Amino acid sequence: MRILWALAIVCSAATAQAQARVEGFDDWELVDGELIQPQLDNVRAVPGTVDVSGRAWISPNAEAQATLIDWAFQHGTPGRKLLLETERGAVSGQRGEGTEHVSDNAHFEGDMLVAQSTDKIEGQLVHAERRYVVDASGVVHVAMLVCTGQGEWLSSCEAAQQTLSPGVDAVAIPDDADRGLTPYQLGRITGMICGAGVLAWLVWRFARSQR
Repeated sequence: MRILWALAIVCSAATAQAQARVEGFDDWELVDGELIQPQLDNVRAVPGTVDVSGRAWISPNAEAQATLIDWAFQHGTPGRKLLLETERGAVSGQRGEGTEHVSDNAHFEGDMLVAQSTDKIEGQLVHAERRYVVDASGVVHVAMLVCTGQGEWLSSCEAAQQTLSPGVDAVAIPDDADRGLTPYQLGRITGMICGAGVLAWLVWRFARSQR
């Protein structure tokens, strides 16, 4: 059943040469990578995806999940507006039935887009931190760490979000460029899959509580 915890990883990708980095999960249980492979395969089918990988952890009390998302995609010549549109789509895509949107913001730190969004699904907080950078070959790398749950372990996950790094050096990008294929729709697709993954985890928790 742990595969349900990992469904949110379908929002992730990374190249073999660059891997997102995060610290703070030494006391958490790492989910078996083979369990999340079917979900990673779904992301590979998203147009423009270069590669996908991800990891998920479960808190010691099983009341929180942490999902590290690593996604690389390429659409035309990337610019700042493309990154902002992709982020706007990701935030929109997470808003489904039963979801209460709490907040979101995005800003550039140099040439890296730093973004976060918070939603509430079935009473559980879902806090996502995202980092967007473009490498020298024009590939967009998105590192995302999604924290879901409650209590001190959710706070622990949120603290780990501050260590999140895409694992690739950012290059200078223009304010706007050839956007290629609809970045908003691309982000929205991945956001919707993320929201579905969180709901699946909540269903698992309910079933576990009834045992």
